[in-house]
Amino acid sequence: VTWEADKRAERILANAGVAIHHDQRDAAYYNPHDDSIHMPDLSHFPSNGAYYGACMHELCHWTGHSSRFDRDMTNPSGSEEYAKEELNAEIAAFMVCTQLGLGFDPHNSGKYVEFWANKIESEPDCILKACAIADDIADAVLGLENEPEKIRQYWQELKAERSGENVNQFCAAFQEYKNIAGYSQDEEKLHNLKSIVYNSQTRAFDLADSFIDPDTWTGEVK
Repeated sequence: VTWEADKRAERILANAGVAIHHDQRDAAYYNPHDDSIHMPDLSHFPSNGAYYGACMHELCHWTGHSSRFDRDMTNPSGSEEYAKEELNAEIAAFMVCTQLGLGFDPHNSGKYVEFWANKIESEPDCILKACAIADDIADAVLGLENEPEKIRQYWQELKAERSGENVNQFCAAFQEYKNIAGYSQDEEKLHNLKSIVYNSQTRAFDLADSFIDPDTWTGEVK
């Protein structure tokens, strides 16, 4: 993790205008009722990267507020809907932290994703849906670094872009991609397919591909 990565994360948090309360010892969470993030102090984390990684995870939850992407943030812990939101936030945070150069541990993130995905028995393609939603969350969070006014102005447009129809389109495109990938080793053809079937959302494709076993892509996590 570099000094520049820390500063970029700080700029995103500052531009978001979110209230961050360092009033916890060993827990971090986003409170949708007062739209605030609660964190342990930086000194409680093993590294700056770990601290900012946790902040980005909670900021990804923050995007779900009714004034932003308007996801349901009131589901009880342990429910399938709660697990879906954890997948959304963790995968989005992975994308954000990778882009910023923060030290996000892919092994730990993968285990976290696996844990919550296993809680969602009714939707074996839950990781695919989460990757599609997370891609838009990550774009919004990263956009706060340099274009905070634009992001705040266009929350409703951004929300429309991540409609259920688009998420289903992403899942169908990924299914087609995996089916073809099983018969073709032509990397250029596969890359072109990803670009064609879902515009430029290849980041979500690649991340979904890394989480999902190609032989059982309908839900099993590597």
